[in-house]
Amino acid sequence: RKTMKVSDVFFSGNRFGYLFKKELMEDMKKNLMRCIVLFVIFLVLFLFVGFNSYNVNPYHVATYDKLWDPMTVFFVFGIFIGACLSATYITEKMKNKTGKISVMMLPATSFEKFSVRWLTYCIGFLLVYFLAFELADWIRVLVLSNYFPKETINSFPIWKVMTTGDYRTDEIVSSKQRQIVSIVIAVFWAMQSFFVLGSTLWQKNSFLKTAVALFALCAGIGLLVCWSTKLFIPNDFYKAEPESISEETALLMVSIFFYAIALFNTVLAYFRYKEMEVINRW
Repeated sequence: RKTMKVSDVFFSGNRFGYLFKKELMEDMKKNLMRCIVLFVIFLVLFLFVGFNSYNVNPYHVATYDKLWDPMTVFFVFGIFIGACLSATYITEKMKNKTGKISVMMLPATSFEKFSVRWLTYCIGFLLVYFLAFELADWIRVLVLSNYFPKETINSFPIWKVMTTGDYRTDEIVSSKQRQIVSIVIAVFWAMQSFFVLGSTLWQKNSFLKTAVALFALCAGIGLLVCWSTKLFIPNDFYKAEPESISEETALLMVSIFFYAIALFNTVLAYFRYKEMEVINRW
């Protein structure tokens, strides 16, 4: 029988695999229940909105499924909120002294433990989210097509929305549109990284505390920018000729900025996770 040995200083593939399997088996029931709840929320929401939307004019023929607009809103807001909530589960087992001791006694490095939790609740969440959304959408199409046979009811084009930002786009996507989508994705990873970091700072009520802290941070930065703009930038500044920087370069810089925030917060969260003690000091 193979056993985990902390013989490698930083990372061991075999040990990582054993730890990943152990985490999946231990949290299977709890995570499965979360997946079912997510699927049920989508299904109830789609059917409720569908019955109310199609009832308005049940025999109106449209080019696109009239539910695609609200479903786009559900998809975007749901993935942002869900990803941030899921990120706070990284330190879920370390809410009390007993849990912290149990985690610290695992024969694996801090990097392996953090990586397993990050993969499970950040990357794994995305896979579960897409699967739950798609499955609920297929059932929506199956059920509502029988009730409203003359309506245009099609499966939601989730891949087109993710790559172009608009399901109505039939032509070749411009580079600008792709860069805007890239910025949205970068903002997503940056926002989620704040909650990954928040989970290592506050093990209890992590989502709420991080949300309040993030709101305060954004409000403080916004006020600081407004104040410094009025104080240091002259009134005729906007009348001057703009700098010769292209729009594509500006969009790329914004995207890189948010990706850098995501990387910085994740690395900082790892070091905070590595240094977490049994006795809280925060």
